[in-house]
Amino acid sequence: MLTEISKEEWINITKDTECASIFIDPVFLEPISRVFRYSIKYFMAEFKAKPALGFACFVKGKSIKVPTHFIYSGLWWDLKYDTIKFRNLLIEAIGDLKRSYNSIEFRLPPPVSDIRPFQWQDFSYQVSYTYTRNTTDLNFEYNIKSRVKKSFERKIVPSVSFSFSDVWNHQIHDLKRFHFSDRLLGKTKSLFKAWFENGFMLIYEARSPEGLVGSSCVLYDQHQSKAYNLLISSANSNYHTGVHAALYNFIFNDLRSRGINNFDLYGADLRGVADFKSSFDAILEAHYTTRYNGRAAFVKNLKSGLKNKLIAIKGKVL
Repeated sequence: MLTEISKEEWINITKDTECASIFIDPVFLEPISRVFRYSIKYFMAEFKAKPALGFACFVKGKSIKVPTHFIYSGLWWDLKYDTIKFRNLLIEAIGDLKRSYNSIEFRLPPPVSDIRPFQWQDFSYQVSYTYTRNTTDLNFEYNIKSRVKKSFERKIVPSVSFSFSDVWNHQIHDLKRFHFSDRLLGKTKSLFKAWFENGFMLIYEARSPEGLVGSSCVLYDQHQSKAYNLLISSANSNYHTGVHAALYNFIFNDLRSRGINNFDLYGADLRGVADFKSSFDAILEAHYTTRYNGRAAFVKNLKSGLKNKLIAIKGKVL
């Protein structure tokens, strides 16, 4: 049975466990709660009287939501993932959530690849893609090397940045192109600044003699030895300079020096972006966004039940 537990209980159960990550860390989650005005609730299910499966959820009324696409949902488990025991526990836990919430959304991290428990509990799902790359062998393809060389010839210098305001002001231009409203820009700025100040975000910049020409914001998960590329930005007019390749090359090497083994490039759904990221010899991974709507599920099940009855009646008549 899934039960709600306190933040303190959640921390005591999950800290320093193998599955701990920034996405279940209250210090990481609380700025999201504050900025988007959702409460955070922690739920735990037990297996053989021991904590085995948990959810850190953003809640508003009778809805569980992922307030921003910059994160994966906070799932924790201490049970072997690829087992029927885990699958059954997950099915039961989802069922318990359905009894309390009318709508539920999870943005599952790539390791959660078995979507069937959610399907069996009347969730719909949408598949998205990302590229991930280890940092151990950074022998990139020739086209990346040539672009990095080109950027060097143009005196573009990537580095770790310590000026959040410089990087944010540079990122704004791209976010506006993606139709971020002024209100959402303000929320995103507050969120990123909190993550940066709390040590969950690394920021990078690339400068030429003309000034700042590229920047990037990267989530930093030291416990999982993973990083996530939230944003990388440069004006289209700078693309021919090789600044994107230079930034990525620098970031990969900096992450490796920090003990980060895996870099999630965060997105491979747009063709041009996907083609560029694949040049880093990265691995394509699917991840799922699952959604449950109580009313829609009721109507669907009602129609399915009526259809089955009609088939049964038809079979008897014939």
